[in-house]
Amino acid sequence: MDRFNALSRGTQLMLAAGVLLLVDTFLNWQKVSAEVGGVEIASFTRNAWHGFWGVVLGLLVIALLAWFVATMVGVTMRLPVSETLLTAALGALIFIFALLKALTDDFSTMWAWIGVVLAGLVAAGAWLRVQEAGGMDTLRTEASALGGSAGQTRPEAPPPAEDPPT
Repeated sequence: MDRFNALSRGTQLMLAAGVLLLVDTFLNWQKVSAEVGGVEIASFTRNAWHGFWGVVLGLLVIALLAWFVATMVGVTMRLPVSETLLTAALGALIFIFALLKALTDDFSTMWAWIGVVLAGLVAAGAWLRVQEAGGMDTLRTEASALGGSAGQTRPEAPPPAEDPPT
């Protein structure tokens, strides 16, 4: 608990909402039922893991939680992007995929909309982390540095010298 309390508010919000969202993905996000005379005779449900949007959403949440757990236990990772940029990207993607999942599925239940709210809390935590790191200016600087170096190529080594003719 001490390690959790030592985390920033944005990280705490992302971690708590991420755990709840992962649990929520296993609940019924869709339900179709048949009724006769007001009595339900058959029903069919699906969780969030059904379909492309749901699978990607679940994998992103697992990646987020694995990253936070690894950080909390002291594992250091060399990433090609900063933690701020990764946080912002994961938070935004989780929210977008949860919203797309809820909007594109037929017969969404309240659990789908609770999932969207939890994904929004993950995104809000990401925003708080970006603010703690210096705000959008820091994020823009990091993104432009990443974009600027992506198109550059390393100079090629000169060809080996030829042996003089004998």
